[in-house]
Amino acid sequence: MNTGLLSKKYAVALFGFARKKGEVETVENDLNALREFLKRDATLITFLESPDVLDSHKETLLKDVFGQRVSRSVLEFLLLLFRKKRMRLLENICDDFESLALEARGVQRAKVITAFKLRDDLRDSLGSALESVTRKKIVLQEEVNPELIGGAVIIVHNKVIDDSVRTKLEKLRDSLISTRVH
Repeated sequence: MNTGLLSKKYAVALFGFARKKGEVETVENDLNALREFLKRDATLITFLESPDVLDSHKETLLKDVFGQRVSRSVLEFLLLLFRKKRMRLLENICDDFESLALEARGVQRAKVITAFKLRDDLRDSLGSALESVTRKKIVLQEEVNPELIGGAVIIVHNKVIDDSVRTKLEKLRDSLISTRVH
């Protein structure tokens, strides 16, 4: 099964459970902290996948490390992921859960990739323009990719608007190559 679909299924299930218990914000905060922890040090996932350590020791480690740091719901969820051998999905599940929580609050995440860091006024005007188009509050995630040369790539709810100089140059090159000269 596609890992993206699988992580989405886990996130949807956890979101439904958290909403039912009135713990969406708590679970979201816990998952954000877990995601940051994993970004700083991914050795936990490697350890949990190691065949050299007994599963009972791994579960004990999870309980010891996270038992006092996350809610009971998140701890039980981590143990479920471990038992199902799905810990590699955790970071994607965190992202998917955050998207669901934002959507429930009427907020849409948009990613903007530019060749250079956006100035504040451009970021604000882009955010306002996206809000008027989507009719939702927009949270911009910025990424810098110098290979774009200029322009921007904007991703909103699985829609991609590629207005980068690099893409325009590639299209021009393809057009010139396909043009027959007599």
